[in-house]
Order: sequence, then C-alpha cells, then structure tokens
Amino acid sequence: MSWGQFTLEAEGAGRVHEIGPTTLWLSRAGREWQLAFEGEGDAQSAVLSCTDSSAAPPGLSEPERYLADEGVTYTLTPVLADRSVVVRPEARLHVLPGCDVPLYVSTPVWWRFTIGERVAVERPVSRPSDTWFGPSLREGQLCYASRTRALLSFRGVPPRPARAVTRVLLQNRRETPLEVERLALPVRELDLAVAADGHIWTDAVRVTVGADGEASMVIEATPPDEAGPLSSAIPAREPSPRFQMFRALSALLQ
Repeated sequence: MSWGQFTLEAEGAGRVHEIGPTTLWLSRAGREWQLAFEGEGDAQSAVLSCTDSSAAPPGLSEPERYLADEGVTYTLTPVLADRSVVVRPEARLHVLPGCDVPLYVSTPVWWRFTIGERVAVERPVSRPSDTWFGPSLREGQLCYASRTRALLSFRGVPPRPARAVTRVLLQNRRETPLEVERLALPVRELDLAVAADGHIWTDAVRVTVGADGEASMVIEATPPDEAGPLSSAIPAREPSPRFQMFRALSALLQ
C-alpha cells in the first residue's frame, strides 16, 4: 500500500512508491529528505505498492531536497485537483423529463507528500490537460479536462489509484430532455475518502435542473453507500456551502 503514514528510521534509508503511473523515490538523512519522481507511465495502471530502496530507480527526476525538523515520519495522501474538473462523458447524455439518473464519474488525483505535519510537495498522479469552461472566453474559468465513461452502475470496477470516483445524481425537472455534454465538477470543495477495497471516493453530488431552467448543486456529507467501509478521509481544499444555486445552466452543465 502506498497511501498512509510511513517511517524511515535508519539514516540514508530510502523507499520507492508506485502509485498508478507515478514512481516516487524518497530518502532521509537527519533533517534532510530527498525526493525524486516520474509520472509518465500508463494512466490506467492499478499498481499501488512500496518497496525499500536506498537508491533511486533510473529514469526519475533529479532529487529535490526538503529540510525539516528532526523526525522519521512522512505521509502520502491522495488529494483532489486544485481547479474544477470538466468531466466529458464518452457520448453525449440525454436525461429524459422527470428522471433521476445516477452517474459514476472519475477525476484525476494528486499525491501529497507531508513530512511530519507539514506539506512538502504535491503533484498530479497523471497530469490532466487544461480546458476553459464558460459561456464565453471572457466569462468562465480555467479547469482541467477529464474523459469519463459515466457509468450507471459501479459494480465490478477495479480500483485506480490515479482517479477518484464521484456519484453525480442528475435530476431533470424540465418538460424536455436535459442534454449533458460536459459537467463542471467543483472538486476543490469535495472531501475525499479511501475505501477499504482501494477505491478513492469523493462526497456524492446532486444536480437538479428545475422547470425554470435554473440549476442547483448539493454536495452530500459523505460518499455514497456503495463506497463501503472507508479507511481514511481527507478534507476538501476549500470547504464551501453544501448547497449552490446557478441562475444560468451553462455555469454548471454544457
């Protein structure tokens, strides 16, 4: 397992963590920690492991030095992206009038390296591309882009350490079908949890489009029940009100 708290007791000891497509090597000597990584592997990789190694594997970046108080403890934690993520299903969706449809979408995660209680560095497990979301180039926000299968059921899906899963409940209260090509997911405002089976989950989200065309988003207090037992929880980057209104549907869905 590569998520959690670890120790490097011996001077000069090192360890290699593999987190999906990322390989991370770290070593400690007194107050100095060295860290090198490479994240160009297969983004779909399900590898999650750690092994002891005093030498960095070939092909990693030049080691960077992090100086801290005396201590032997470090933590590797998954965290959500530092911008909203625009989720694009593989095919355009049409939610029929009066229907409530749960979708399971995935977004990229970052790894965070903490020495003692202090955050040293964080990087994406697999770097997503940038995209713009909004009604025009003057109105909107810079986001990350993410393709997703937008599954209707999550049974049998293997854990992927580079992705976090969000259940989005789409509720269409209009009298016409609701077309969904892209959804802007405010991941900075979602708590994260690692399930006992290895899946990474966020709080569940409920999106309601009213008869008047206004959209609302509710962030639930926990992941959905199907996440099962949770082994750890990571708070949101930017905790916010759990209920948000959007006068323009285009601010949330496109």
